[in-house]
Amino acid sequence: MLNLLKRYRKLLVAITRRDWSEYRYAIAIVTVALFVPIATLLNGTDRPDFARGLAGSLVLCAAFVYAQSSFANERLRGTLGLLLSLPVGPFELVLAKFLSLYSMVLVTVNVPVILLRDAHLLLLANGAALLLSTLFLASTVISSSPVAPQIPLLFLIVATLPVKEYLQPHPTALAIFQWLTTHPSQVAVAAIAISPVIAISTAFVFKRQQSA
Repeated sequence: MLNLLKRYRKLLVAITRRDWSEYRYAIAIVTVALFVPIATLLNGTDRPDFARGLAGSLVLCAAFVYAQSSFANERLRGTLGLLLSLPVGPFELVLAKFLSLYSMVLVTVNVPVILLRDAHLLLLANGAALLLSTLFLASTVISSSPVAPQIPLLFLIVATLPVKEYLQPHPTALAIFQWLTTHPSQVAVAAIAISPVIAISTAFVFKRQQSA
């Protein structure tokens, strides 16, 4: 068991180092870019909503780019087969990819946002970043379709539409929608909690696909 744990640790370290080395410039660019709206909020601005919107867009960008790149590029380059030939199973490989992704996303989000010293905003940012990156990577792992990474984006676009008007005839759905929009902290905690569950489920699905 100890040897197995050491092997998994080596895999995680190797995958994380590989991804950080390959995407270090993208990580640096997005992280530095996120400092711009954060600095604007710190110094005071007459357009705080614009700064928050820009920060949210950059968090979305980080989640999408890192997730899409870290797995889809392996397929495009033909290196996924090489990774699967390592002395670990597909389940462990996918989990290592998720953990590598989380390290990149959390650094990008937390390094700038923590400067605001706003625990509530930090919770919301982490919840959004983890859930979005998890969904993006999950769709990319499960499907080899080029449009797979865009599937969560479609749901995100629908969620930002003025759906409240369409939910008026459905009291239960409207009540759920209103609760979600008025309890952001609870939603963020739930997003953080469900992200590893989705990651593990995705790893199981990928393992079954490889053994089929």
